[in-house]
Amino acid sequence: MTDNKNAQWTIPALIATGLGLGMSLLLLWEYLAPGAASGLCATGGGCDAVRASRYAAVFGIPTPVFGIAYFAAVLIAAILRWRRLIALVAAGAAVAVGLLLLQALVIGAFCKLCLITDGCALALPVLFALARREPPLVRTARVMAIACTVAVAAGPVLAAVMARGEEVASAGEMVAKLPPVVAREQVPGKVTIVEFIDFQCPYCRKLYAELQDILPAYGDKVRVVRHNAPLPFHEHAEYAARAAICAEGTGHEEAMAHALFTADSLAPPIALSLAKGLGMEADVMALCIPSEKTTAALKTDLEEAKAAGIEGLPTFYIGHQKFIGVQPPEVVRAAIDRALERR
Repeated sequence: MTDNKNAQWTIPALIATGLGLGMSLLLLWEYLAPGAASGLCATGGGCDAVRASRYAAVFGIPTPVFGIAYFAAVLIAAILRWRRLIALVAAGAAVAVGLLLLQALVIGAFCKLCLITDGCALALPVLFALARREPPLVRTARVMAIACTVAVAAGPVLAAVMARGEEVASAGEMVAKLPPVVAREQVPGKVTIVEFIDFQCPYCRKLYAELQDILPAYGDKVRVVRHNAPLPFHEHAEYAARAAICAEGTGHEEAMAHALFTADSLAPPIALSLAKGLGMEADVMALCIPSEKTTAALKTDLEEAKAAGIEGLPTFYIGHQKFIGVQPPEVVRAAIDRALERR
């Protein structure tokens, strides 16, 4: 005879499974197209740190794929009333604990989407244990259909909400008083775009490509100034920043920045070969990059970024308008036009 009191836990168990599947799908989207979920995962934050770590893939397969496979397996096992379902979700919970410890103790950062996914995995053993005396298969199948709908819809719906949030934020923030590091870069009669960047950051690279398309139309009316803020979890970001600093004053600044933003890899040997390809002396660069002078310049950049309250990358100013993250081209053009009117 069915225990209806216990059976009521079937629905939350299935919804948690569906939510876990939806979050895994959204995570895979974020891994394949960085920035897709940036409304929840701030650029340069924990999500970026986890995705940039060596644990973001297993045997070349993005880790969210395993989450999708796991939650899908739980759904199928629940539909078929598999006797070892509890063992399956218990194993999944153990993996979730391991992933949480990995983020806390090894990577040193937490991905918000991962936390939701792992939370669902941790809840499943308890929920399915409470729902161990399930209602008839027909009712289970009906509830499963609802759960599957939640799973499929969770990713797109959340993405739509996040996209809406990104759209609202894209107007930028008008700043009455510019941070000193931004204020000193302003030049009379021109619009100055001041960027805080990391050459390995995928969002910074997107912004660079976007500006390359936008700025030629403005000629010398607009100038770009970059300040280095390499993120510690990007393996070669600091070395690239040092290379960019060493290119300053050589006449190769922009060419070096372009090479660093567009290179497939920023490993030290490649960074040196980029400099050599631009006509710079590799031996001089090799000495300059680790020098105390370069270290001091990078330290100044980092301290000024911190003093300016930079929390995510890229952060950039167009006149008195502050932006965080890649913006639609029309938003950037409107900000430049607005700043030109106020010169």
